[in-house]
Amino acid sequence: MDIKASENQYLLAKQKYYEGNPIMSDYEFDLLEENLKDLNSQVINIVGSQSLKDAKFHHLSPMLSLSKIQVHHNIPFPTSKFNSWYLGSKISNTPLEATPKFDGSSCNLIYENGTLEWALTRGDKEKGQNILDKMKLIVPTTINIQDKVEIRGEVVIPIEVFEKKYSAIYKNPRNFVAGILGRDEIDSDIISDFHFVSFESRIHTDSEFYHHPHSFQFLKENGFKVSPKVEIFNYVDFQSIYTDFANYRKIAPYQLDGIVIKFQESERNEIGETSHHPNWAMAIKFPPMESIATIRNILWSPGVSGEFTPIAELDPIDLDGTTVSNVNLHNYGNVIRQGLFPGAKVIVVKSGDIIPIVQKVVESVNDDIEKYIPTTCTKPECNIEVQGDIHLMCTNPNCEHRLINKLSRGMGCFSMRNVASSTIKKLYKAGFSDVIDIFDNSKFNESELIKSGEFKKGRQLEILINSRNNPENKITLPLIITALSFDNLGSSIAKQVAKLIEGETPDWSGLSSACYLPFLNSNGTLNTNSDAYIRVMKFVNMIESNGFKIHKEEKVIISKDSIKYELTGSPKEFGFSKKDEFVKLLKEHNYVHTGLDSSTNILITDDINSSSSKMAKAKKLGVKIMTYDQVLSLIK
Repeated sequence: MDIKASENQYLLAKQKYYEGNPIMSDYEFDLLEENLKDLNSQVINIVGSQSLKDAKFHHLSPMLSLSKIQVHHNIPFPTSKFNSWYLGSKISNTPLEATPKFDGSSCNLIYENGTLEWALTRGDKEKGQNILDKMKLIVPTTINIQDKVEIRGEVVIPIEVFEKKYSAIYKNPRNFVAGILGRDEIDSDIISDFHFVSFESRIHTDSEFYHHPHSFQFLKENGFKVSPKVEIFNYVDFQSIYTDFANYRKIAPYQLDGIVIKFQESERNEIGETSHHPNWAMAIKFPPMESIATIRNILWSPGVSGEFTPIAELDPIDLDGTTVSNVNLHNYGNVIRQGLFPGAKVIVVKSGDIIPIVQKVVESVNDDIEKYIPTTCTKPECNIEVQGDIHLMCTNPNCEHRLINKLSRGMGCFSMRNVASSTIKKLYKAGFSDVIDIFDNSKFNESELIKSGEFKKGRQLEILINSRNNPENKITLPLIITALSFDNLGSSIAKQVAKLIEGETPDWSGLSSACYLPFLNSNGTLNTNSDAYIRVMKFVNMIESNGFKIHKEEKVIISKDSIKYELTGSPKEFGFSKKDEFVKLLKEHNYVHTGLDSSTNILITDDINSSSSKMAKAKKLGVKIMTYDQVLSLIK
């Protein structure tokens, strides 16, 4: 999916979340955020408030994510992945437990001396927000055990109650619950309609915790709601159990998005956990839903490069619990090839259960694309033309849209949080057309910003200035190069260009030469007279002369026993919402992420049959290729 459409969806999700009416689950939002990070988008660092994610109170033990297996329509059932997980536990001939995976808001209740003391959201897994005053309305405030106890579960609302009382205003049960729990105020009438469905209890001693040996019975005896469906089965019956729960989804009292398979409580401590997920549990996600929609209009949005991205406006559809009214059509060529014109009926699915995409046209129309192509951009000098039958481009380098997008991306590189897109547009109107200007203290100060007429003294201006001056913002040379938004130059190439500038030997293997040639002489050395180099040094001088420190990047330490690896594809299907989580886990086992060259030990992929450039290069270099789950089985 095109980066601009993903960014638009991200912005809308942020806006709706803060309005108390989220349009996607936390899980969907986290995966969308990671997808944008993979695309080198910086909008995730500049838009919206971090306050809802600020960790404030410690869980007694980390509130980990679940490893996940995604089931798809028309693709072989993932029995081998499930067997790999089960057999990897090294505990055989033991029954497993299956329960629904509730699509709700996770919460961790903490009891001390039999009294409820904390009710924490998942947060960053280590710490979360305290929503005790809300949860006291729907869970027991005392239990019959004096130890420190964590009771975990999902806050949900019965589908029947939601449809009867709230569906006229809110579109989705899960998002409705998240919005109410995220508000500062407490609406006891609404919260009383919520249920906390408990599924795990942990008892803590001074130095460790253990799973309650009879958790289900313990929770029921203490007045907690538990899963309305629990099945005990042998692992060879996995597929039939999955089918049973897929059918149960249609009649379940709560919204579901899969099932959870667990080992028995008595075995969980022995099987253990990683820093990311428990090894004793696995989530099996249901296939993505699909809907048929009619395209009503095409909007064209120019990005940093000047290419226009077509966005289809649809008749609103409900897609697996989310209302979808816009979908990305990728590029001009794709619109022509598939006939994605207004009036066409299309099948829309969620790619990876996250981002809506058009799967295919089911009812085409004969139309002329010319009538839908924009004829103007933002200024008379913005010339729009088709390049190579695929790309629709604005050729004006000073296009207002392009400059605002570049400014937004550049500011995002420096983690300027809480700065909304509307604020960035005000900065542009105030004369900030280049990210370099943001670090010019003679321009970027309260007095000058107010003098521009775009800003007034107050909280918004304070947030803007503090976001730039945040001492936690770590400025590095690769970050500076990325922030300047050279054509098609992302973070990977920026790291190598930084090496070149600092006198080290860059590794250009696998990188597009068109992206770094502007920095080179014909003999491959650094061209200090090039416009690209001069622009970087101008930015460096601006940053340093205005009192900001440029940090050196940390060197990767590789021992003789280290396993060097590179990644291709995504680990999301294997239970990791972020690549960083997978990299962190491997680091604990002496795996070092070094890139791909002849010294690399392993290329890790999500698809052994992938035809990506990294796969081709690995085969050429003779590098061993393994899948994410194969590597995970090695380190368990």
